[in-house]
Amino acid sequence: MNYFTSTVLAVSAVCLLACGGSETTTTEGSTTTGETGETTGETAPTGETLATTDTTTEGPTDTGGSQTQGSETAMETDPTGMPTDSDTVEPTETTDSETDTTDATSDSGTDTDDLCMYAGSDQLDVELRDLEDPPQGCPKLEFNGRLTEAGDGVWKLDNCPCGSECLLPDPWELTVDAPDIYMPEVPECLRIVYQQSQGFDLECHFNGIAIWPTEPEDAPMVWLAGGEVPDDVVDVAMQSEVEATCACEGCCADDELHSLRFEAYGEELHLQETESGELPGPQLGFVYDTINFRSHVSGECDTTERAFQWVLKLVIQA
Repeated sequence: MNYFTSTVLAVSAVCLLACGGSETTTTEGSTTTGETGETTGETAPTGETLATTDTTTEGPTDTGGSQTQGSETAMETDPTGMPTDSDTVEPTETTDSETDTTDATSDSGTDTDDLCMYAGSDQLDVELRDLEDPPQGCPKLEFNGRLTEAGDGVWKLDNCPCGSECLLPDPWELTVDAPDIYMPEVPECLRIVYQQSQGFDLECHFNGIAIWPTEPEDAPMVWLAGGEVPDDVVDVAMQSEVEATCACEGCCADDELHSLRFEAYGEELHLQETESGELPGPQLGFVYDTINFRSHVSGECDTTERAFQWVLKLVIQA
């Protein structure tokens, strides 16, 4: 055996010791079996590493249909460390209906009780009657005649115009119930327009009245009261405005509190219930004293209450 042959035999022996009959690769700190891919906790002594195998792979190790055991990925991540689309939890969206706590209230029956305790009361009642020939129903009445007798809230009238000779008297009667300061001053010669309507009690109820002197001619209106403004009045207008609505238990409708807005000769006057003020008159130095006695509507069924009661009285301006 020559030197070359001896050297070959020695190298072969080393290879058999290192590789033959075993597929185990030993690294510092762990031993990996190639057949199963299982990682054991056996540690080789330091410095006895015979061969180093790079086993680093991206993702699971494929060993003939099996994956490396011992570690299991719970969540896939991208390079930034954030969850991927497959594992992303969508945020919960809060809708307005879940967060909006605004309380909504009804327009009807929500006002405070003190608004339903009205300040105004019935302080006005007017009646004009044709004593000789009373009409059927409750029509609009027009009187054009003269004053024959003045009493305490009662005026005797004759439907015969001043300056005319009438064969027979035509007696009428005007009755007014109101505070003294707002009672009319009935002229000797006068024209009256009186509006009424039939109530649920089948009786006639006062709606509005206007009084003018007939002498001198074209004299201004001296007294206006309602209710409502009679159709013949062109210089004064009135509108009502709802201020509050209050529940009326057992009624056919809600109660309503109103204010009144008057307009005369280009100026306005806005009055709450029981308030008073002045409107300009038709001539310099004259005004209409104006008062709102009552301006509320009852929701009671079949009521005969008059919702609005007010007076305009022509006076010399103070």
